[in-house]
Amino acid sequence: MASIQGLLKNLDWQLTWLNELAPAAFRQATLPLLGADATKWEMADKVLWVLLYYLDHDDTERFIRGVKQIVESMECACQNKIVNHILGSMSLEIRNEDETGFPHSSKRLGYDNSYLESARSLFHFFYQWQPGMTQFPDGTPMSEADLANARHAYDYGWVEDDRAEELYGACDSDGHPDGQGGDEDYELEWSGRLAALLPRSIPDASERRVLFDRLSPVGVPDRRYQLALFSARDLDALSDSGTNYRDHQATKSYAKTVENLATWGPYRDFGFRRGAVHDLIDLGADLPNFEGVIGHLTEAINLAMSWGNPLKLTPILLVGKPGTGKSYLVRRLGEILGVTHHQLEADNLHHSSALAGSEPIWSAAAPGLVFEALTSGKHVSPIISLDEIDKAARDSGHGDPLAPLHSLLESETARHFRDSYLPLSIDASHVIWIATANSLDRLSESLLSRFVVFSIKAPTPSQSRYITDSIVRELMDQYPGVGIDEEVIDQLTSFTPREQRRLLEALIARVTFYGSECIVIDDLNDVLERLGTGQSSRNGLGFAS
Repeated sequence: MASIQGLLKNLDWQLTWLNELAPAAFRQATLPLLGADATKWEMADKVLWVLLYYLDHDDTERFIRGVKQIVESMECACQNKIVNHILGSMSLEIRNEDETGFPHSSKRLGYDNSYLESARSLFHFFYQWQPGMTQFPDGTPMSEADLANARHAYDYGWVEDDRAEELYGACDSDGHPDGQGGDEDYELEWSGRLAALLPRSIPDASERRVLFDRLSPVGVPDRRYQLALFSARDLDALSDSGTNYRDHQATKSYAKTVENLATWGPYRDFGFRRGAVHDLIDLGADLPNFEGVIGHLTEAINLAMSWGNPLKLTPILLVGKPGTGKSYLVRRLGEILGVTHHQLEADNLHHSSALAGSEPIWSAAAPGLVFEALTSGKHVSPIISLDEIDKAARDSGHGDPLAPLHSLLESETARHFRDSYLPLSIDASHVIWIATANSLDRLSESLLSRFVVFSIKAPTPSQSRYITDSIVRELMDQYPGVGIDEEVIDQLTSFTPREQRRLLEALIARVTFYGSECIVIDDLNDVLERLGTGQSSRNGLGFAS
């Protein structure tokens, strides 16, 4: 059996893309599913509804046959690269085995679970009905419409009323059940008959939502909390560009990038994990010197979650001396929100390609961080942190490495960001930007105007202890059974949050190696001696040579 879950994961956007990129072939491939009821402007939605309608009635066989029919028909009629890749992915899922399978509920007539067989069975029952019968063979009461049709079939030998029109696909031109008489030239194919059993138009949003919710446990994605980053037409327009590059490896890498995008599809989540706002409030208590910035983030994220909208957040710039816990804050934000965190050390930036990619002329070319974070991730709001942007090179001979930020940090221009490697228009307007700097002196006014700036002061002794306690609690929870003396925690407060984390990781490894159950002051002294320092080093911890 095919992988139903695998097909459902991408089926909606795959059908839409097939219709957009090869409308004639898609129409021809899906006409047997829709019959004469097909309308060009709603083809993809209609086909999706029909296929999901099968699954909702446990007719997996018809679902697979419908998808397979589209794939086989379009494979023969279309040479578009993106289309062929999508068809290949669908074909692979059809061949894959479905480990979970789908339960097949018994139909009310006790016959085969397909709509076609149910329709035929219903007709046969009407023709075999006898006065006084008020139930179907499985004991289900007959409705008034069912009784009217059955009585009409008994009296006149054929079915009329609304049921005749609804089930016309299962009978011949004279209204007889298929195979029971009439002109066989009018006999429809299975798919045409099946189409007659389906709704004449796409249901409204609420009806569709009910169906999608019923099928979500088996793999139908909820697009209410997802955004499309890019379009099929834009990707299709760029799919052949890589063939013009002279470097073979560059051409191969470019084609692979396009293929990956056609596999992953355009949709990414924009919702955040439940409890995120509550955890942000708790984080504000753990990091009191970041109260302002955490409050700013919490309110913006609460607004987005309350209204079911993507996050809109002005880029944040944290200014303060080293050791205030800026990097720790950014890492914890990623964990709380459930999004990926990507960091660039600005003092190592010498070219804008790190952010915005480089043209694939040479084999070493690659997309930039923004493109990779969005397209290979699952969320439209990854955290991208720029550490110490005031130290970015200005005279490297390759231009300003921070130049792409002028468009990336503006919501309107970021909505149409184009990476130099693959100039596909993608929506980068929901990225969470957090930059840090020790000073504002070397930052241009034009760049500063794109940030909301928070001045982060060094924590007070009591705040430092609070921060240390939260770091210790977080790490020690990962190693139940390992304790730590209060004296050790007191000593850790003199180090930066980054150094505290590194020391704690080294201390836990040490006591685990020696079979101890508690970290004591001697362990800390031994680790500090090994690292070559007995006190906080603002140049960072390091091994003595």
